[in-house]
Formats: sequence, C-alpha cells, structure tokens
Amino acid sequence: MIEETYLTARGRQRRRPVRVDLDEVRRGLGLPGVADRSDWEQIRKRLRASIGESSFEVWLEPLELIAIDRTGALVIAAAPAMCSWVSDRFGRLLSRCSQAQSRELRLADERERRALAGTDPAPAVAGRAVQINQQEVS
Repeated sequence: MIEETYLTARGRQRRRPVRVDLDEVRRGLGLPGVADRSDWEQIRKRLRASIGESSFEVWLEPLELIAIDRTGALVIAAAPAMCSWVSDRFGRLLSRCSQAQSRELRLADERERRALAGTDPAPAVAGRAVQINQQEVS
C-alpha cells in the first residue's frame, strides 16, 4: 500500500491509500548500465557547473540514478519530502542538462521508489550515503 495524491472533483488535493503490485512496477524498469551511469555523471557535472557547488551539494547531490524505464529515460530518486521541491525548482535545469547529454531524465514516482527500495519506504537514495562513506574509509 502506498499513499497516492489525487485531485477531487472540486480541485482539492487529497491523499488515499492504493494497493500497488511492486513486481509489476519492477518489470517496467531496468537496471542502469555502464553507459547510463556515465551519462548520469556527465549530467551531474553540468548541474554542478550550472548552480554552483553549495546548492548542488544541498539539493542535487542526494539524487540517485535508480533505473532505466522502457523508453530509455534515466529514472532518478529523491527523498519523498524533497521530490516535488526539486521538480519545481530544478525541473527545467534537469531537463536541459539531460538533453545536452542526449538523454531523457525523470524523477521516480512513489511506486517506483518503493519497488526499487524493497520493503523499506525510504528511497534507494539512503543506500548511496553508506556506499560513499565506505569508499572514503577504505
């Protein structure tokens, strides 16, 4: 079960629980390959150069490439609390930088984040910090 946001007939935003087949969601996504990860790193470099180091570190560093969808678009995850803010504030910049790399890019929705994060409702982004810390210690 996940909570989904929807608009009522009167235009009000509400949330409701929805049963989701996470296996079905996973079947629509593929694992990123070496070329996909390379493209994502190039996009990240463009983003860093566009907004500066400190803003990048706070808002865009936590974004993580988690999958490739059926159309070949890069699917990136943000923490649920940050997702709409990142989309509103940096959506056009994300699109511009990905197009400069000749790739489509989109933020993962709640279903995709849950499907790829296992049973933990936190996005897969949390695992990235652990990997980085382990690499720095080694």
